[in-house]
Amino acid sequence: MIMTTKCISHDLRASILQAIMDAEWYQDNQAQNYERSGVKEIILEDGTAQATLEIAKGHRAVAQKYRETMEQVRQLEVCE
Repeated sequence: MIMTTKCISHDLRASILQAIMDAEWYQDNQAQNYERSGVKEIILEDGTAQATLEIAKGHRAVAQKYRETMEQVRQLEVCE
């Protein structure tokens, strides 16, 4: 993600961070649900099977990207 602004309002930064944190929480929660389900694999809409731990791994990777984006947003200066 490329950021071109030099500063951001406090309220906007807080809103962006909250939205990213909510999305990150959702991805982590989905990963936990798959990990704790006890189900080894699920059948996808196209009829193929996928291991639930692989699905959880994908959710964890997305959550990590959200954490990286949050760090970038936190580094933006707050405009006065």
